[in-house]
Amino acid sequence: MRCVVKTDNDDTRVPAATILVGLTALVGFMALPADADLWFHLADGDYILAHGRVPQTDPFSFTRVGELWVPHSWLFDVGVTLAWNKLGPRAAEAIMAGVFVLCVLLSFGLLTARRVPVLVALVVCAALAVGAGNTRGLRPQVFSLLFTNLVIVLLVLHRQRPGRRILVALPPLFLLWAQVHGACIMGLVVGVIWLAGRVFDTVIHRTWSEHRREIVMLAAAITLAALAVLITPHAITHYRYVALTTGLEFLRTRVSEWQSPRALSLTVPDVYHFLLCAGVLVVLARSARRVGWAEVGVAGALILLGFSATRHIPLACIGCVPLLADALGRSDVVDVARWRIRLQAPAAPAVVMLVVLVGLWRFPTDVDTRYAQAEPVAGARALRELEAPMRVFTSYNTGAYILWAGPTELRVFVDSRADVYGDALLVEADLARQGRGWQTLFELWAIDAAVVERHDPLAEILAGRDDWVALAEDHDELTFLRRDLSTAITSR
Repeated sequence: MRCVVKTDNDDTRVPAATILVGLTALVGFMALPADADLWFHLADGDYILAHGRVPQTDPFSFTRVGELWVPHSWLFDVGVTLAWNKLGPRAAEAIMAGVFVLCVLLSFGLLTARRVPVLVALVVCAALAVGAGNTRGLRPQVFSLLFTNLVIVLLVLHRQRPGRRILVALPPLFLLWAQVHGACIMGLVVGVIWLAGRVFDTVIHRTWSEHRREIVMLAAAITLAALAVLITPHAITHYRYVALTTGLEFLRTRVSEWQSPRALSLTVPDVYHFLLCAGVLVVLARSARRVGWAEVGVAGALILLGFSATRHIPLACIGCVPLLADALGRSDVVDVARWRIRLQAPAAPAVVMLVVLVGLWRFPTDVDTRYAQAEPVAGARALRELEAPMRVFTSYNTGAYILWAGPTELRVFVDSRADVYGDALLVEADLARQGRGWQTLFELWAIDAAVVERHDPLAEILAGRDDWVALAEDHDELTFLRRDLSTAITSR
């Protein structure tokens, strides 16, 4: 797989796609330090495989048992559980790294198909891969990144060659996306903004008669896609999940990935979002006349979304690709024949990706050690060995691992499924972690055990009380048991 870079002076053959695969695989396979959401995805997958159905209500907590739960990524949950159980955790992460690579290659192909110089496309896509690096690992967001890119490619191609293909392609894509991740709603927003941009373009240029077929077909395809999103185990509540999540103050104020990027931060991905904005502004200043309103609308909307939470920055990166292709490309049309990814000769990129995966397989530690350093592994094991049903006080960070490790005998107070609990319970748990009102809370809910992060004031409080006993100690967490319950279990 080689790419040709054409300049005014010479023709230089550069294996750009191979280089990009290596860089992107390096980013995509770099392990996340911790991901609390992973465990409820695995627990949901185990539940679905065991019961043969998608849960409609919460089966894991004692505070919200029987209340509405929308497993917005149920198909991903099943897939990642099967990969985890059959292939192992690191192999499952390797598969997701491959999805991440494919997403970035789509952007590379779109840029080079507009005759953006290959070296420029390589630099842009490498930067986008780094900027989107917080969407990696065993997370359904990786698939949403890929599906967003697929939607963008379909929209670009439809503008160039309007036809019924968009009606055939878009609704099935959204039908699949709706089973994999709730962010399919964002894909619909992208489609609507693109449609509005194309309508505006036709109005200001007075070309409605030329583009009527394109716009009518696109509007019909988006309508069918919106209906396809309803074909899920939860139907209309799939839309409700988005509202439940985005409206939570707890997430916006206390969970880092839901907070806005900081202007003076030098951390990834915050700094990359501001660099992306600066790059887009520079490109627009130099090429404003060439860029269509559809491209500007999608890029602008997703950049604004990125300012609302760092978890949305990867979508902003992908959303800017058609704008960059429009502004930097040497051609006004997408030349599919010039896509730089030679599918008939994938050996070099495949070898490079394999080398990266093998090289990072145990980086920075083996997978079991990595999880043991981040999760209450010893605590969950000690609680399960008591062979008694437990009401376990947990927080946003610790609950998901406990519910996965003991899905039948251990019930959690809260976990990272924020939409299930709402602000009230999440805030109560957070205050209890800080040692405020914990006694009243424990008595009200008849708490049997507590898994507390080591640095929390509550950990020190429970360690100094006679009515609680330390049961297990992990790298970052301490697990406590009520002393009377410990005595009763020991005397059996």
